[in-house]
Amino acid sequence: MIQLLVLFIILTLSTNLSILFKKKTFETIPFTLLSIVLILYIFGLIGILKIGIYFIILVTIISLINIFLNYKNKNIKNDLFLNYQTLFFILFFLLMMCSSWSKLLFEWDAFTHWGVTVKNMFVLNDFGSSALANTTIKHYPPAMALFQYFYSVICGSVKDEYLINAITCFSFSLLMPLFNKIKSNKILPNLLTFLLIIIIPIIYFSNNYYSIYVDAYMGIIFGYLLISYFKGNFDLFNIINICLATIVMILTKDIGLIMALSFFAIAIFDTLIFKNKFKEMTLNSIKEKKYIYLALLSIFLSIIFAKVSWNLSLQFKLSSISTDSNLSQMLNFFLGERPYYTSNVMINFINYLSDGYFAGTIIRLSFYVTIMILTLVIVYIYGQLKKKIDKE
Repeated sequence: MIQLLVLFIILTLSTNLSILFKKKTFETIPFTLLSIVLILYIFGLIGILKIGIYFIILVTIISLINIFLNYKNKNIKNDLFLNYQTLFFILFFLLMMCSSWSKLLFEWDAFTHWGVTVKNMFVLNDFGSSALANTTIKHYPPAMALFQYFYSVICGSVKDEYLINAITCFSFSLLMPLFNKIKSNKILPNLLTFLLIIIIPIIYFSNNYYSIYVDAYMGIIFGYLLISYFKGNFDLFNIINICLATIVMILTKDIGLIMALSFFAIAIFDTLIFKNKFKEMTLNSIKEKKYIYLALLSIFLSIIFAKVSWNLSLQFKLSSISTDSNLSQMLNFFLGERPYYTSNVMINFINYLSDGYFAGTIIRLSFYVTIMILTLVIVYIYGQLKKKIDKE
């Protein structure tokens, strides 16, 4: 039952954000979870993770007071919190809380690295990269572990079930924008969307709700960024939201830098080359254009902040850790400056694309077939969007 306190903090912070930014609570839930990770990361950079928890609790208390004052002054609309989307998030949280009860980590990296990282954070009040930590891979970024740490501290201890519930709750929150497509307040379309959101991930990864591997969540964060960019306006809320997601993606795994740069390139091409964001403006005003340029600059600075701050943290804590960028490592790989075993890994990977299948999937499709299907889906969606834009 202690896990309900985590839910209470998330909903309180999200409701307060919805009042401040004039959004519905379900729209601000991802913003809240991303903010928690960033707050703890900043406090972790100076080795005082626990103070970050106290800060979040303080902000929660202030948020409660603000919600009460707004409710008293009747500034809160009924559908701000009381909507199907928010209720489905609560339902998902409760379902995961029950289904993960007494579950144990079972994957190798889960109980040799990811789980151990959170335990070290809990004991040392510092990142798993600390020289005092008994983690085996110290250079891995800490984003997902930070939210699991938050979840564990609020619950009072580190348990496998807390780690599982934390990461699944985090990933589900990033899928909340899919509810924006539903304009109806009727329960059936919302319920069907809720079920689809739950079912789709396990088609490709049957252990999705019992694994704390971060690889699948990298794709979810990237998808969240694309949805936030293409479906959102460049208002203050969305600019901060995109920056938060960009930072968290880079701090989830090293490959996040490449994914963040890919997203930034997409935003640059869409905005400055194709000028789609300028076409969407209701008023051709200098103020709106400034917001667009501010958004692009903010994304770029977020990438710099995340990568540079983590590299500096590693250099400070462990001078023996190499902090070469992913780009320089990739360049060295293609120039032939690489260990001999990496060539064999690459050859095996290419061969597996045609012969292998997604591990743990319900539907057995090869990688090539899956890529072909996804390409057709993307082409179809692009065609439908282009028709809609041409009509407008």
